[in-house]
Amino acid sequence: VNIGSFTGKRPMPMRTPYATSKMALVGLTRTVALELAPHRVRCNCISPGPVEGERVEEVVANASKASNRTPEEVRKGFLGLSPMNEMVTEEEICDMTFFLCSDHGRHMTGQDINMTAGIVMY
Repeated sequence: VNIGSFTGKRPMPMRTPYATSKMALVGLTRTVALELAPHRVRCNCISPGPVEGERVEEVVANASKASNRTPEEVRKGFLGLSPMNEMVTEEEICDMTFFLCSDHGRHMTGQDINMTAGIVMY
């Protein structure tokens, strides 16, 4: 299971290397899935949106300083990207990882799963 990012599909200014690397993971995932499927090896990618926790708080703080907005305004902007008006949690990413690695996900391979609370819907 590879961990990508919605940034690979929804570009953001000044994030070219990051977005490129995350989209490359999708290509890697699909190619590995195709090559290893005859051996019953699966490969999938999870592409989260903003994830609640320390990392997003660091991004909020840095964006706040860079844009002369309060952290609350920046956080509200992140939440506003989602039609569900929320971020995913680390636990939800873990749950999807466990699902994909379990027998319940045995027929899933080559997939890029958006866990973005609706930010990316394709």
